[in-house]
Amino acid sequence: MIVYFVISFLFSILLWINAPIVYVETYCQVIGWHYFLSSVLFLFHKGRIQGFFNFYFFFLFSYGCVNYIHPTLLYPDDKVLHVFSIPYNYNLISYSLATAHVAIHLFMLGAFMNFSHLFFPKVKGSKVQYSDILFFERITLLVTIFFFFYIFFILRRISGLQHQNPRIVIVIVALIAISFYSKNFFLNKNRRLKLKDFFFLNKINIFSTFFFLISLFSIGSRAYGLNILLFIGSIINIYYCRFRILQLMVVLVPIFIFMSVISITRLSPVNFSNSSVLAVFEYSYDYIISSKDAFVLLFTDFIVNNRNLYEEIDYSIKYGLLFGQTYIPYLFVIVPFGATLFSNYFLGKDLRQLNTGALITDMNGAEVGLGSNVVGDLYMNFSYIGTFVVFFLFGLFVNYVMKSTSFYGRLLYFTLIAFSIYIPRADILSWLSLFMLMILFLYLRRVYVSYISILIK
Repeated sequence: MIVYFVISFLFSILLWINAPIVYVETYCQVIGWHYFLSSVLFLFHKGRIQGFFNFYFFFLFSYGCVNYIHPTLLYPDDKVLHVFSIPYNYNLISYSLATAHVAIHLFMLGAFMNFSHLFFPKVKGSKVQYSDILFFERITLLVTIFFFFYIFFILRRISGLQHQNPRIVIVIVALIAISFYSKNFFLNKNRRLKLKDFFFLNKINIFSTFFFLISLFSIGSRAYGLNILLFIGSIINIYYCRFRILQLMVVLVPIFIFMSVISITRLSPVNFSNSSVLAVFEYSYDYIISSKDAFVLLFTDFIVNNRNLYEEIDYSIKYGLLFGQTYIPYLFVIVPFGATLFSNYFLGKDLRQLNTGALITDMNGAEVGLGSNVVGDLYMNFSYIGTFVVFFLFGLFVNYVMKSTSFYGRLLYFTLIAFSIYIPRADILSWLSLFMLMILFLYLRRVYVSYISILIK
């Protein structure tokens, strides 16, 4: 199999070197079919070893939707989506697609390599006490119940249901994730787990998740809800029951439809904040059926990020490279105002100027944020060389993490799965905030148990 992917990578390089300077439909379709073949072979090879509920499955699905649908199926009839009505350099479509194509083949090659231990150190384990599990369960339940009552009984009366500060929401996601993970890691070490035991053993965490998801979906927010569902799904897949491909489809298709419904209705007169669930689904169904672009509507949240790839490459051509400045905020994930202070005093920039999505939004004069694209984000910082190198290293990194069975290794892998769909639409380190928050919570718990509780006694 590795021989095929070496040849496939060389073919992608050949396509990239010969990328036309204008849009060529046939050229883009050749790349699209090549990606389809490579990703299917890659997933079946990895799935045979590790099951299909894995990082690769969700990442490659999202990556394909984000980077390949528009140039191969939609362009030039793309005005059905508002963002494509904003002028952009369509001559970069072929080159941008070829760049993304080489990058993903380097990721696949990296994922086949078995010498990642030379690049990444072994992760130490951690002892989880049952008292830690009870602590996280109770704190998480209290926080999610408070969040639920705040959304429905305070916010709704004061200003109506609206999106909340993502810094607050990610903290709640981290609490739910670490509570779920610590308990199931502990249970797996002490007994053999079966799928029928999942709901009984995790009933408190399930209640917490329910309160949180109902609150999120009611305000039209999906990203963090999807993060936590993928995190929990990975726990079930590893500790309880490995999903088969048909089981995976039965679970994922309804979730995909539900997320699309939220996307379609969150700014419509009929949504979850003012209507029943049945009314919302009826409205969405009628809206999709009445549209000749139903496929595009279902995949809107992926396709719009394809335009960002063209814009971010165009930005680097016009204004030069950022040389990693946009990743500086990740150094201060757990330091309040650290990123703001550093960027203001040492770079002379505010945080908006360190966000690739904000930069291309300002470049276009768009009224709403355009978002980003993982390939374009890297290209803005390091050009094509840096993009290719980082994707190869990311493949090595994911392969290393997937094989780890330590406490922190598994926690890191579940975090990657949680963000596997989001990464292609954002940046390569978008998962880091959640992981560092969970590490912080574990550390604070250790400090409390080791020092503060002793002093109180």
